[in-house]
Amino acid sequence: MLLSEILKRLSGVVLENFAENEIKSITNHSLDCSEETIFAVCNGFKNHGKNYIKDAINSGNKVFLCDEETAKEMDGIKIISKNVRKTMAEISKILFNSDIKKLTIIGITGTKGKTTTAEFMASILNEKTGGCISISTLGIRINKGEKIIEYHRKIRKNTSQKSEQLKNEDLYTHRGIGVNTTPDSYIIYEALAYASSLGIRYAIIEVSSSALKAYRVHGIPFFMCLFTNISKDHIGPSEHLDYEEYKACKRMLFSDYGARYAVVNADSEEWRYMSAGIENIITISKSEKSCVKFELLSSGGGKTEFMIDGKRFVIPIEGEFNAYNAAMAAVSAGVVIGCDIEEFYDVIKRTRIEGRYDIYEYHHRLIIIDFAHNEASFEAVLSYAKTHSKGRVIALFGSVGERNFKRRRELAKAAEKYADILIITSDNPGYEDAMKICTDIALNLDESIERYIVPDRHSAILRALDISIEDDVILLLGKGHEQFQKIGGEYIPFSERGIILGLGAIPLGS
Repeated sequence: MLLSEILKRLSGVVLENFAENEIKSITNHSLDCSEETIFAVCNGFKNHGKNYIKDAINSGNKVFLCDEETAKEMDGIKIISKNVRKTMAEISKILFNSDIKKLTIIGITGTKGKTTTAEFMASILNEKTGGCISISTLGIRINKGEKIIEYHRKIRKNTSQKSEQLKNEDLYTHRGIGVNTTPDSYIIYEALAYASSLGIRYAIIEVSSSALKAYRVHGIPFFMCLFTNISKDHIGPSEHLDYEEYKACKRMLFSDYGARYAVVNADSEEWRYMSAGIENIITISKSEKSCVKFELLSSGGGKTEFMIDGKRFVIPIEGEFNAYNAAMAAVSAGVVIGCDIEEFYDVIKRTRIEGRYDIYEYHHRLIIIDFAHNEASFEAVLSYAKTHSKGRVIALFGSVGERNFKRRRELAKAAEKYADILIITSDNPGYEDAMKICTDIALNLDESIERYIVPDRHSAILRALDISIEDDVILLLGKGHEQFQKIGGEYIPFSERGIILGLGAIPLGS
C-alpha cells in the first residue's frame, strides 16, 4: 500500500518530509526494518526506540512514526503522533483490515485462567469449525484440523547478516513465542491476516491489562469478550500504578471494543463492573440464578468431573479452577458457533494444556508443574494440592525480577499457608540479582517454616527431590510451559519438564 493511502486514513498526526513509498508493514523492532516498513519509535520500560534509529536506517527504513520530541532529533519521512503505540495499531489495521474483518474474534481477560480457557476454546473451535488461531501466553498457533502451525515472524531483510546481531530475546520474539501474553499490535494484525489467508474464520486472543494500557489490541473488532476472574496483581513500576488502574484497564476490553457478547465468571468479584454496558451478558456460576449453572462433581486421579447446566463433562486435568475455565470455553464456543455444548464432550475430555497442573510420578512421589505465579493462582493450586496430598507439600518457586515487588510477600504468605517445605529459587530474574529476590521472599516467611534458598533453579529442583520422601507432592511453580529463564537481557533455554523426564519421572493422565 502506498504511504499516501495510509496517511489519508489516519487522523491526528503531523507529516514531515513526505516522499511516496510502498509500505507493507510496520514494526517497533529495528532488526525487522526494510525499505517497505514504517519504524515506530516507541518508548519502552528499559530502552527508547530512538536508540535504534540508525539500525533501522541501515536496514533501508525511510519512514518513521515518532512523537514530537523524537522528531526533532532525526531526519527522514516522519509521521508525528501524540500516541505512537496507538497510531502503530491504527496503521496495522489499515494494512491488514481487509483480511481480519473476515474473522470472528474472541478476547479473554482475567488475572488467572486466560491461557487454559483459550486452549480449551481453541480445541473446540478447531474440531467443530475446521480451524482457528490462538494468540496467548503459549505463543501464536494456528490450528487447522490435525495440523498445528506455530506462527513465526520472519526478519525481512539481510537475514543471515542480522542473525548474528540477534540476542535470544529477539529470537523468541520473531519465533512468535509468548514473551508477552499479548504481543505488539502489528504482530497481532499480521498473524490474524495470515490466518485469514489460510481460510481460518475464528480467532482467540488472550488480552492482558498491560496490552490494553499499551494499545496492543487497539482497533481489534472483538465479537465476544470473556472475564475469568480478578485479584490484585501486576501492580508495580513497569505495569500498573494501583489496583484501580489495573481493574480499569481490564474493563476497557468490554467497554471500548464494541463486543456483542460477554461471558463472565459470576463467582468472581467485579464481574458486574467488567461487563457493564454489554448488551448480551452470559453469567456462569454455582448459583441457580446464573444464566449457566456450574457444579463441581469430583477432582483427582488426573481428571476433574463437573456439570454445566446439568450436563456432565470431564477434563484430563485436576482442579476446580481448571473446570471453571473449561466451562467458560464450552459455553462461549457454543454461542459463537451456535452449537449445543454436549457436542464438545469428547474434545474437552482429551484437551491437555501445557504447563497447567501437569502431573508426573517419580519414585512414589508426585511432581506437579504449574504456571502459577501470583497470589491468586498460588492459593488455588497449593490449596488443592494440600487437600489431595497423602504426604507433605513441597513448593518450589521464585518471583519475576524488576517488577511487582509486592508479589514477593504475597507468594511467600500463600506458600507458607499451604506448603510444608519451601524451596525458594529464581524465576526470570532479568537484570535483578537472583539471590536478592530469593532473600526478599524469605524475609516475609514465618521463622517456623522449613525453607531452602537455592537461586539456581536446576539445582533447586534436585534439592526438592533429594529432601522428598514417598507420598510427597512437589510443586514446581511459575515456569509452566516456559522453555527459558530470563537472565539479564537473554533468554536461556530451560525446561522443567525436560529436567524431570531426564531423571526418570513418568507423566500421568496422558
